[in-house]
Amino acid sequence: NKIAAEGVQFENMYCTTSLCSPSRAAFLSGTYTHTHKVYDNFTDYPHSLKSFPLLLQQEGYTTGWIGKWHMGAVATWMTPHARGFDTSLGYLSGGEDHFTQIQRGNIFGSVGVDFYKTDAPAYGLNGTYACYTYNDAILETLAMAEHNPSTKLFLYIALQVMHAPEQVT
Repeated sequence: NKIAAEGVQFENMYCTTSLCSPSRAAFLSGTYTHTHKVYDNFTDYPHSLKSFPLLLQQEGYTTGWIGKWHMGAVATWMTPHARGFDTSLGYLSGGEDHFTQIQRGNIFGSVGVDFYKTDAPAYGLNGTYACYTYNDAILETLAMAEHNPSTKLFLYIALQVMHAPEQVT
């Protein structure tokens, strides 16, 4: 794989918290749970806490996020775009239907379609098994980066398949 050979490969990852939001907060902030304060799946990523994609942007990287966010969604400052991602595609809440992208109003969010592209709803992209949509976006992003070799790219991918509801094609 050309991209892996020319980039950085992380071969080991250690989980400090067995829940998705605290683990994601640790990854984005580079800190442990006692510092970032996201102890469960119901605590938003703190407004005052910077994320490392913001630092990458300052160093000239193009940054992208694809998949599950679950770091807050009720205010613009909580979105991936506001947290340092130039582009993003995915759902902001904690769980949704993999085919329709509809949030059923369970403990993770309000009823309705939860599918966003950068800073707006991704109208017209729902209705397809989410991982297929994510795969297309990943390939498109990598192809754009390959056509411009001077582009420094960071692409964060948090796939949905391991999250409820359990659905497969």
